[in-house]
Amino acid sequence: MSKIGTAIAFILDMLLELWHFFTSLITCEWLFRRGQIPNGGSIIALRAFMMSVLLLSAIIFFLNFFDSRKQIDLTFKLFLNEFIDKAQWFGVMFASAYAALYTRFSSQWLYLSNLYNQIKQAELSTKKEQQPTKAEMEIVLAEWKAGFIEDAQVLHLSSKAFFATIIQNWLEDTVVSEKFKLLTTGGEKRLIDLEKIVKNVCAREKAKYS
Repeated sequence: MSKIGTAIAFILDMLLELWHFFTSLITCEWLFRRGQIPNGGSIIALRAFMMSVLLLSAIIFFLNFFDSRKQIDLTFKLFLNEFIDKAQWFGVMFASAYAALYTRFSSQWLYLSNLYNQIKQAELSTKKEQQPTKAEMEIVLAEWKAGFIEDAQVLHLSSKAFFATIIQNWLEDTVVSEKFKLLTTGGEKRLIDLEKIVKNVCAREKAKYS
């Protein structure tokens, strides 16, 4: 590749990284960075609220910046007055953001729930197989479970009590944990972090009913 091509590729990579950073900031996905907060109704409401505040704040800033009749250097009081005046805009933004985020969350939850049911069905069917076939199927099933666990982690659902219990039980199987480490990028470190998270979640749930 020529120097010009290399430079263009570098610039495009930088632009993509900046775009990823911007979208992560504006959609508040950084809240999930440490994996401690599960996706759900409360975090969706918080994300929708923060997204609406950020978007409406940006709109107010640009409206004042490009309006020659207004001062560019907004004081906090003027900004707050404009924010209140545009409360209806905020309501529309919040409702739209909440609906979009909740729809996405629902589809992710449905996907994982369906996948869990399929795994359990496959798990039951292996019991009817003869030993050689069963041994092979158990390896495939372990890989399937490891993929489920990775999906739950990527979708920020691994710290949800329902999935945390499943993940903790499955990771007690050394075949599943080894497959997770082998097939997942950064698997060993991610496994250590994940085991700590699900252990804490399960301990909290157990304490509720003890």
